[in-house]
Amino acid sequence: MVRHKKLKIGGIVFVCFLLGVHLFVKWKAGHILSSIVSNITNNKYRLKTSAVRIHYTTIGILAKNVVLEPVDSAERNNAVHFTADEVLLDLHGLRSLFADRALNIDEVRLVNPTIIIPPPKDVPAVKDTSDIVIHDQLLSIQNTVNNMVNSLRMTRFRIDNAQIKIYTDQQNHFFSVDRVSLHVDHLFADVKANQLAKKIKLNADIHLWLDHPHIVYPDSAVAITIDQFDWNSATHKFVIENIAFSKRKNTPGGDSSHINLHEVSITRLNWSKWANAGEIVIDTVKANSGDVYIETIAKSGKKGKQSNDIANRSILNLLSPMSIQYLSIRKINSSAQTTSDNLALAGKIDGDSLEVTGFNLDATRKAPVQLKSLKLDIKQFKGKDLGDTWETSFAVFRIDQDSIVLKDYTLQSTAESHFGNRNLFRIPRLVLTDFSLSELVAGRLKADEMRMENPYFQLQPGLLTIPKGRQKAVLKPRTLKERFPYLSVRSFILSNGTLVIFDKHSANKIVQANGINGSVDITQLMQANGVAEYITSGKMVDIENVQLNLPQAQVLTTGMKIDPDAHTVFLNTVNATLANKAGKVGMTGVLLQIDSLNRIIHERNNYSLKELSVVTVSADVALDKLPKAKKKTTPGESPFWMIRQVNVGAGNIRAKKGAMTSSLVLDKIAIVGLSNAGGTIGWDDISVASHKLAFANKDMVASADQVVLRSNDVTQLQNFRFYMNGKGKNITAEVPVIQMQIPLHALPQKDFDMELASAHFLNPSFQYASANDTSHFHIGGSGDHLNFSGLKLHQEQGQKLKWNAAEIDVKTNGVSFQKDDHTTAHYEAFSATLTDVDARSPGRPLSFNVKDFLLQGVTYSRKVNDKEASLKLNDVTIVNTGRVVATKDSLLRLLYGNAGILMNGADIILDNPLQTIRFYNVSVDIAHKSFTVDSFTMRNKMSRDSIFAMQPVEKDVFTVSSGRISAGGVSTVRYMSDTGFAIHNMNIDSLKLKVERDKRRPDDTVSYRPLLAKMLERIPFLISVDTIVLKNSLIWHNVIEEKRGQEGTIYFTDVNGWVADVRNYNMNNEDTLRIRVRAKLMGKGNMNMRFRQSYADSLQTFLLYANMGKYKMAGLNQILEPLTRIKIDEGTIDSIWLRVKANDLVAFGSMEMDYRELRVALVNKRHERQGFLSWVANKVIHKKNYKRGKVYVERLQNKAIFNYWGKISLSGLLSNIGIRRDKKYNKLYREAMEKYHLPPDLLKDDLDD
Repeated sequence: MVRHKKLKIGGIVFVCFLLGVHLFVKWKAGHILSSIVSNITNNKYRLKTSAVRIHYTTIGILAKNVVLEPVDSAERNNAVHFTADEVLLDLHGLRSLFADRALNIDEVRLVNPTIIIPPPKDVPAVKDTSDIVIHDQLLSIQNTVNNMVNSLRMTRFRIDNAQIKIYTDQQNHFFSVDRVSLHVDHLFADVKANQLAKKIKLNADIHLWLDHPHIVYPDSAVAITIDQFDWNSATHKFVIENIAFSKRKNTPGGDSSHINLHEVSITRLNWSKWANAGEIVIDTVKANSGDVYIETIAKSGKKGKQSNDIANRSILNLLSPMSIQYLSIRKINSSAQTTSDNLALAGKIDGDSLEVTGFNLDATRKAPVQLKSLKLDIKQFKGKDLGDTWETSFAVFRIDQDSIVLKDYTLQSTAESHFGNRNLFRIPRLVLTDFSLSELVAGRLKADEMRMENPYFQLQPGLLTIPKGRQKAVLKPRTLKERFPYLSVRSFILSNGTLVIFDKHSANKIVQANGINGSVDITQLMQANGVAEYITSGKMVDIENVQLNLPQAQVLTTGMKIDPDAHTVFLNTVNATLANKAGKVGMTGVLLQIDSLNRIIHERNNYSLKELSVVTVSADVALDKLPKAKKKTTPGESPFWMIRQVNVGAGNIRAKKGAMTSSLVLDKIAIVGLSNAGGTIGWDDISVASHKLAFANKDMVASADQVVLRSNDVTQLQNFRFYMNGKGKNITAEVPVIQMQIPLHALPQKDFDMELASAHFLNPSFQYASANDTSHFHIGGSGDHLNFSGLKLHQEQGQKLKWNAAEIDVKTNGVSFQKDDHTTAHYEAFSATLTDVDARSPGRPLSFNVKDFLLQGVTYSRKVNDKEASLKLNDVTIVNTGRVVATKDSLLRLLYGNAGILMNGADIILDNPLQTIRFYNVSVDIAHKSFTVDSFTMRNKMSRDSIFAMQPVEKDVFTVSSGRISAGGVSTVRYMSDTGFAIHNMNIDSLKLKVERDKRRPDDTVSYRPLLAKMLERIPFLISVDTIVLKNSLIWHNVIEEKRGQEGTIYFTDVNGWVADVRNYNMNNEDTLRIRVRAKLMGKGNMNMRFRQSYADSLQTFLLYANMGKYKMAGLNQILEPLTRIKIDEGTIDSIWLRVKANDLVAFGSMEMDYRELRVALVNKRHERQGFLSWVANKVIHKKNYKRGKVYVERLQNKAIFNYWGKISLSGLLSNIGIRRDKKYNKLYREAMEKYHLPPDLLKDDLDD
């Protein structure tokens, strides 16, 4: 137990000893660190730390959160600030910790240190960027490090991830860099005795690197970025992954610049000159690639003291002064932007390599950059002005010794500016020899010779020549030397050049010259006021070929000779290829005699030519492919040019539009006073002679053997032929002579207007045939003609052609027409004079006045689908017809609506499968107000029963004929927009009308049949007849009974009388249709009939009166027995009186039939007497009657007026013989009036004679 207790006490004592030793060592280590800081800083700073640890295994001292602060608190604002997360000292052994204050240290490591150095006390408050010198502060740091190294005798020094901030002035401008790491091995410092010289020699292996540091430069407008920086003293090389210097513009008038180098290698940087004098001296700088951007603003005016504002200084101030013995950049990309009072430029270079020797940069010199030699290969360059008005580029630029080679150089304008808007210089290869490198570096190009191979120059004349009053302020100097003062070349040589000149006001090329070779006296050209003056002041100019690229065509000329003294231009050949594959035009021997060549070049919109002559011409043009010409003038300009005389020789011209092709074999063209005034092409006189003119498409061919066109005389075509064969139609026309007077003195504009004083077609022949239906039409004969007078043509853009003529005169001695095998027509003679012919409104039919119209020897027959019609006319004459509108029924209107029709001996036959209608010997003389027809027939071509079988419903079948028909007091009248006939009296002799009906057919329940007055409105033309007189006529009616098929007949012979006030237009309240006739019933009973109907009554009310004398009643069996099965055995009618008032709904009236000894019999369908029924009937009916019976009938509106009249007569018969009672009829009448809401006494008035 005692032993254990002693061990325990001993252990406690040992632990206390060790703790005491540890505390002593820790105190000693802190004391030593404080002493080291005091010695290094000459007792100006003291150490503060949060903890000090001893690493016994590695024999090291670790201080945490180290801070150095000045001993004198008054110097706190001007003292260096140092902090570090850790400070680690590795010692040779613990013995040195107790033996000596100057420790032997293997390694000193600073982890995450921060060093902030205030500005020197004597630095002014505001400094220029060029005065920012940080090498004094760096020297102070080096001296401090040297004292530390010398006092500590350390062999390795480590700084990990340090941040250094150095203030340069009292305005808080500072230099800052972070992520700095420094490893120094085999360290030894040798401080020379002359400390005032501030020269330090360090012997050690130093490795300094920065990993994506954040760098702040005292100039806030300057930015420095580094991706990777690595320097090793053993190799004397700097390896930089990417380093960039940029200067941005942050005040008006400042400059911006940016330099970025990739994979940079720097050898032999003179640290002493940079640290002691601020001068960068490097033996070699190599970069794999680089990017450079510079933006400068140059102000014109008087030179003054340059601004010291930090923000307005260029990046040269950051790098200056600098000298590099050899600079190489393998691939360089550069862009620049400069702005002056007159110009703003921007450019971009895609370089290949750059090698410079003797590079010297001093921003204080007038020429800050000097080079001993330059070798530059640039693969691509692009530049433009900041207004995007022009741009420049090249593919290869090589400078070697005293020569410059430029490939694929381009300078072109991109927008409207003083440079023009269509200018382009493209040079595949350009070589300058004996150039001055110093002048080039200074921004001027000076060389002995410039050679261009295959150059292409595209100019807008406004660039080189500007009319007076139009110069812009920037273009007041007019000579090329004044415009390009930086260019100084003795001679200029062109090899196979091309020159293109654009129109000043449009995008149209006006000139293209190819194959230009020779040299230009630059001195003389630079002194001239543009290229125009240089050309017009010279002698004869020969150009091998010139091409004009216009929107409408490509024009190629050969053998051009320009003679300024004679004011002539001669071209051996001119060939134009029209745009859109629209064709070609060629000319030979073209001569232009010009008033002033200089005026044409300077004022192309206002000039005149004395003469234009062409030896031969050829053209092949597709008119519908021609591009529309664009307006070439600017607003406010009115272009004018004139050619006094134009002469064109022989040639061939061919034009095509769509499927239409036209050709002209030209003899000559002569034009006097050809001009363009404000865009309108006109002339004083034009004459065109041709011996062959042709038009053709796939279906049509037209030609003329000789054409003579004269604007001030008669234009004539001879042997004009026309043929068309397409879509089954064949048209042939031949006109031996066409003569026209065309006062044409200008080309038509968008709205086409032309007036022909006269046009004569002599002896024309016209033939038409249709292959599908064998139609054939032919017109032509000796002495025929077609003449137009005062013909006017007008067409607005996109609209149909409108025309009118004061008079058209046509005459032919033979017209024939045939359509297939069924329709033929022939006119022995035809002539017409039409006046005031108008077709000016598209969609409106042709309208005209007919002055004279003569038709002779007409025969016409037609058969279509078994419908046949024929017409024969001896002659028809129409005089002063008045206005006629061409419509589908215009011929009909012309015939019946004319005041001057004369027709003699016409036979008119109309055939269809059912009927034949014939008018024999028709004569019309409207002038004498009469017409006559010898006879008229309408016959059925089929049997009555066959016609009935074909009818779907019950209809009447008519058979009509007449003898002579004559009319007097015939005239035509105008009613509203129509024309009609007005006839005073008409006589119809021997009219025979037979009407038959088969009641076995289905009843027509759909059709409405109006009463007599309304039926007249269905006549297809307007007519009014005061009186129609009937003589010796016959009316016959047959009815087939519906159940038994038995036929009943009633007829009237010896019909004589009149019909008054027949009309179908212009009816008034007083107009009334009247009929009064007398006839014999069944050829025996004398009867009279009177009828009256108002045209104005909406119910079509009419009055009917009839009476008949003595008549044997057995004569009625032809109608009664088939329809009623009643047969009258005997009976005599002494008289019949019928009075009825009827309308479209009902008929009501009375009949008084005085008869005696009436005896009837009822028969069956086999006409056999039925004794008992007949006895009963005779008991019922009255054997005699002297009383009046009622008449009542409800009208069937789908039946004709004749059915209505028959029902009325039958109703009166039945009431008189006692089968119908008056009481029944009165009741039915009252019910009808109530049904139709009509007054009860509407039809009870007595008949008014």
